[in-house]
Amino acid sequence: MTVACFAAGLLGIGLAIFGEWWGKILASVLLLGGAYTFRQALLVEAPFFEKLIARWSSQNVIGKIPAASQPRQTIYLVGHLDSQKQRFQFPPSSHWIMKAQTSLPIVAGYVGGAFLLVDTSFNLRTPPIWWWLLGTAYAYGFLGALYDEIQPHVEGANDNSTAVSILLGIAETLQTQPLQHSEVVLLFTGCEEVGCVGMAYYLQQHKPPTTNTCWIDIEMVGAGNLCYVTRHGISYLSNYQPHPKMVALAEKVAGQHPELGFTAKDMVMVEEIATLRKKDGS
Repeated sequence: MTVACFAAGLLGIGLAIFGEWWGKILASVLLLGGAYTFRQALLVEAPFFEKLIARWSSQNVIGKIPAASQPRQTIYLVGHLDSQKQRFQFPPSSHWIMKAQTSLPIVAGYVGGAFLLVDTSFNLRTPPIWWWLLGTAYAYGFLGALYDEIQPHVEGANDNSTAVSILLGIAETLQTQPLQHSEVVLLFTGCEEVGCVGMAYYLQQHKPPTTNTCWIDIEMVGAGNLCYVTRHGISYLSNYQPHPKMVALAEKVAGQHPELGFTAKDMVMVEEIATLRKKDGS
């Protein structure tokens, strides 16, 4: 998807430089559309061309452990099954660099597209050097994203085989020691790395209730200190937060068990909490 967004922007810059008025209008559409689609991707929104870029099928694996007595709530424990590719652009050495470079295509697309509309409407004749510089930035992004896409998949020890192993261990324990009034659903999702497709499909097919439920998504255990997330996102323009009740619950656990070293953190990541937050409308 990232490659397609950069390609749209690069084509738009070419039309802005070499096209007539109609070319600039089309260029504006490409820049604005590419920026919008890129931001939606960072918020885990499926693009309109999702079926065109899908390459393989996947599946979710679901396990349920009933409560020992009458259930009063359902706890969903989530860990995705797929792994990422070996990417060289992410993560960079600093979080602010990553957020800045993923915010730039959004800003450039919106600003460039809007400016082209003004340019065409008032015949301002913007100096070509401005578009050449912007085109160079788009070309760098396009080539970098394309290079990342042709890399092999990694085994995914911390992202996310550790989560899978933790959920299996929990399942083994709960088989002999079930929770008194809580049903536990172990949800192993597919296609998380390409837009949380497995989670979206599960919500669509099973329509789990939004009351008396809590969701715990386990990610990248072993990649650093144990923490709970207070804010998610990999750009300054696409941040999202977990539910305040879940943050308060994690904070309570951290306070009761200081020996765990369990701390709050603003994480530079995109995962299935974004899909869940869209479902509950907040």
